[in-house]
Amino acid sequence: MLRRSRQKLGFTLVEILVVVMLIALLTTIGLVLWRGVDSRAFNNRVMFAMTSYRDAFTLYASQEKRYPTVPRAGNYCLPYGGLTGAEVNSRWSLGRPTNITGGGVTEASYFCRDFTMSGGYYAAYPPLSRAIDSIAKLKLPNENSDYLTSLSSSGIWVQYSGTAASSTLTILGFFAGGSCPAGTSHGWDDGSKAICYISIPKAYPTTYTGETWPYGA
Repeated sequence: MLRRSRQKLGFTLVEILVVVMLIALLTTIGLVLWRGVDSRAFNNRVMFAMTSYRDAFTLYASQEKRYPTVPRAGNYCLPYGGLTGAEVNSRWSLGRPTNITGGGVTEASYFCRDFTMSGGYYAAYPPLSRAIDSIAKLKLPNENSDYLTSLSSSGIWVQYSGTAASSTLTILGFFAGGSCPAGTSHGWDDGSKAICYISIPKAYPTTYTGETWPYGA
């Protein structure tokens, strides 16, 4: 007489736990891979903007035989990857000016670097932005908030150094991750984001106006 084997109905607790653990593991791997791809895309966009600004400054200097006028040697935001004053205020209620006047020119304010740090943030100088915009228009309206490397850090800026008679420029920016891409030099990192830079070694004259500029320059 043949016995009919009993069919197992459902799953045991151990089998369910194994399936749940496998799903969680695959989800984690997928998120890590997605973040890696997203960070690389972010960094590629920042790198493209930095090299484009480098080329714009180089072209401007070769045409004008000088670099654009700024208040003094220091740091000035380039309008890419940062936030307007209105965006900063909306996020953190910090009371940043929504408009900035420089060199007699008033424009919507634009900030970069560490937005919430006291004295650690920079602003765009309107005459400088206009001078470079005449060569390369790189600002992405209504998309800048997508370029935050962390909760409160992002942006690209230019650093003027040297004398008025012989100034050199460096383009700096925030990158996702703790390392700098090929073609840039490492300035700083905290393991999750990095400041990287490219230099413009050729020196040109610059007019330093001495204008009061309180935005971290």
